[in-house]
Amino acid sequence: MKLLQETDCPVLAITGEEDVQANAADLQTMAGLGNDNIHCHIVKEMDHMLRQYTGEKSVLNVKKQYKKTNRQTYTPTARRRD
Repeated sequence: MKLLQETDCPVLAITGEEDVQANAADLQTMAGLGNDNIHCHIVKEMDHMLRQYTGEKSVLNVKKQYKKTNRQTYTPTARRRD
């Protein structure tokens, strides 16, 4: 975190609230470093695959979760807006 605190280049960190592969708490820590170059965003109800997910967040269920949501469109909050 010390390197991030001192960086002078732009950093954009995005994760989903339901992402079991990236810890949203890490982004909260990054945002609290006081570096204006760091921009963090946690997308509600989004998993690692950018799909909407509201079930139980569990590493043990991730394979089943990804298989179930594989054909879904991206979560509405992750879609490109023109």
